[in-house]
Amino acid sequence: MVSFAFARAKKKEQDQVCRRLKQLRRASLTVECAGILPFFFMACLVLIILLDGIRIQSEKNLALSNKARKLAIAANLAGDSADGAWIDLYSSFKLDFPFPVFALPKLKIALRARVYPWIGSKDGVGGHSGADGKEEDNETIYLTDNEEVYHTHSDCTHLDLCIIKTDTSSVKHMRNAYGRRYKKCKGFPKNYTGPVYVTAKGDYYYPSTEYGSLTRHVRAVKRKDAGELKQCSRCASKDRKEHRHAA
Repeated sequence: MVSFAFARAKKKEQDQVCRRLKQLRRASLTVECAGILPFFFMACLVLIILLDGIRIQSEKNLALSNKARKLAIAANLAGDSADGAWIDLYSSFKLDFPFPVFALPKLKIALRARVYPWIGSKDGVGGHSGADGKEEDNETIYLTDNEEVYHTHSDCTHLDLCIIKTDTSSVKHMRNAYGRRYKKCKGFPKNYTGPVYVTAKGDYYYPSTEYGSLTRHVRAVKRKDAGELKQCSRCASKDRKEHRHAA
């Protein structure tokens, strides 16, 4: 009888110890979560800030590219353009992290716009002529070497290539604006592992920016010289908006 009571007491003591251990484990998990969650939310916030930084970089890079192209046109009109001299603009901005506790430094992001010198118009005129009352046939339009449409706006996004630099491992997971994966360009070097270049709406990636698909040689001509070419859809949409605002 005594041994039975002793065994029962011992079992009761063991049960109490087990319950106590379970409580300690639950408390331990709660403390770990309380310590980890702030870091998790902070990591998410850093990722959001970096993505917003990429958006700002794209907008600023597009503005810098438009500025470079306008400088190229102005240099041609002033007779200051030199054969083969690229117009290369550099800029940068700082992305601030709102974490005073860790005192994270501002992230400096570089911007660059590099455009080929403006070739000029076919008849030597580089600007628009619609303002002096000439007919629509004499309006200045813009053509590239390989496209099948004409552009009525020199800042059309089809004329401005936003080139993205990446590497051979990352480009395999990237998709273009149409959701398609990038493929190697024709003649891509075998066993190449250096940086590669893509455009938002292109289908291929290139080992250098010297490829023709990554350049735009733009020239200005009269609309009457465009032949059967159709107007670029983006320029047409922009013209319609301008006409509505004017009305």
